[in-house]
Amino acid sequence: MEILFATKKTEKKNYSINGLSKYGFKILSLNELSIDIDVEETGKTPSENAIKKAQKYFKASKIPTVSVDDGLYLEGFPQNKQPGTNVRRINGKRATDDDMLKYYTNEISKYGEKINGTWVKSIAIAIDDNKVFNYDFKVKKIFTSTIAKKRNDGYPLDSICITPEFNKYSVDLNHDEIKHIQGTRDKKVFEFIYTHLK
Repeated sequence: MEILFATKKTEKKNYSINGLSKYGFKILSLNELSIDIDVEETGKTPSENAIKKAQKYFKASKIPTVSVDDGLYLEGFPQNKQPGTNVRRINGKRATDDDMLKYYTNEISKYGEKINGTWVKSIAIAIDDNKVFNYDFKVKKIFTSTIAKKRNDGYPLDSICITPEFNKYSVDLNHDEIKHIQGTRDKKVFEFIYTHLK
């Protein structure tokens, strides 16, 4: 079965190939199908954005379509301060890595040195014009106002995000620890996709 993984990013397509090929699926990207449509992510939640993208790209491709969207929610933050689906947008503008670290550490410090947070990865699968399956995978983290020494370019929050399982900054996790975390999450993601497409 052919599946459209709704992304233009090669690394995300390769990620889906590695996880879904064992189920016998052939994974295609937007570029391979010459689909050049931008979907405005105006949803209030990751689920709304994922569903919107899956439906739009299914209509263009006419094959089962998988879409993903992410969001971040921090305990204690008022609704108007929640990052939600706009983690990198601060005061209406796209923030740099440095801007993000400065903003989030300052906000977190208002509630204490550390607060709990949840990353939400929402998966949507459109299999026809009217049928879409959706599920939110949630990962608990601890966010701190103290910045780690190391940085991951493009992923600044890894320097203020602690993985409870290892009690380490995400940026300091070693290869085996990262592989363990990703393996646990990806198993659930790919099994969800397989269950609704088999």
